[in-house]
Amino acid sequence: GAVIAHEISHAFDNNGAQFDKEGNLNKWWLDKDYEAFEEKQKEMIALFDGVETEAGPANGKLIVSENIADQGGITAALTAAKDEKDVDLKAFFSQWAKIWRMKASKEFQQMLLSVDVHAPAKLRANIPPTNLEEFYETFDVKETDKMYRAPENRLKIW
Repeated sequence: GAVIAHEISHAFDNNGAQFDKEGNLNKWWLDKDYEAFEEKQKEMIALFDGVETEAGPANGKLIVSENIADQGGITAALTAAKDEKDVDLKAFFSQWAKIWRMKASKEFQQMLLSVDVHAPAKLRANIPPTNLEEFYETFDVKETDKMYRAPENRLKIW
């Protein structure tokens, strides 16, 4: 579900937001809404920009559209999962991380950092959940934990 929601979210990321319902390049957002969205884009860029990986620092501008889609995907999937009566959120978040597992040489990872519009796999697995309150509740994440993000710094795009 998260990957499907990720793909749908592209219709509303920094690229898809420029096209109307007919697929034409057309300004269709209200100015105030698009300005608010641009601020969220800047926050998303800052959230990833310069984060160190084994291959070097992430480029927040290069990967922003995919990061918006990842956040939209995990958020939509979580909303749907919570409608189930026997939801296992620990399994939900663990599966999210497993989707992005990757084994690659340092050289390949460095190449991806320079050309791929997707965040490095470890960042895709670990950053989006830290914007969701349910992640903190599920894993009892505290301020002293490495994956802790203060509530005022948790990014919500939608």
